[in-house]
Amino acid sequence: MINAKLGFEAIYTFAYPFCAKETFGLTQKYYIAARSCKNDIEASTPKDFMDIGAVLCGSGTNYKSSTDFNGFAEKALAFNGWGVYLFHEIDGSGGNSIKSNDLSEHLAFLKKNNNSYWVDTFLNVVKYIKERNAVKVILGEVNDNVITINLSDGLDDTIYNYPLTIKKELPENWNINNIKVKHAGTLISHKLLQIANKNYIIFNAVPDQGKVEILKKS
Repeated sequence: MINAKLGFEAIYTFAYPFCAKETFGLTQKYYIAARSCKNDIEASTPKDFMDIGAVLCGSGTNYKSSTDFNGFAEKALAFNGWGVYLFHEIDGSGGNSIKSNDLSEHLAFLKKNNNSYWVDTFLNVVKYIKERNAVKVILGEVNDNVITINLSDGLDDTIYNYPLTIKKELPENWNINNIKVKHAGTLISHKLLQIANKNYIIFNAVPDQGKVEILKKS
């Protein structure tokens, strides 16, 4: 009924009304994750995907200003966890309403520090976590010109189709300025990183969508 009313083929996540988690096992029959309220940082891999805790935000809570929101993000970073925000409206009059200028200032803070924070929808974060925990990175051909990798997570590809970030060490004799990456034959973007005199390539790829090729440019 929810899908029909909203005009979607499928909805994969749920928010419990009044944060009251059900105990009948019904939610997990229809959804891959559900949000409750714990007023704390959620683990990087939640113990229970049907009970992912959010923090209440707004005038009637401990998180009402951009300073509060920034502090919450910093706490999530310190714990290597996941910060889930819960508010009902912007510039409204309810207890779970936040001010637009506070939200704007907080988003500016996150953007300024985007090397430390990843911001995305609740659904995409759930997909990423489940894919990350299930993925197998299988090394294929390796020679002086190409490295091939296959990613497989064994999950339902119609749901779990979010790109994972992959980091691969490059051979010492490779010129890092002369590299390209293809996924299923299509050129994709990449970044290069050096750690302790070792060179790494970083790229995003969806599991089970064909092989990844790291190539020396011809």
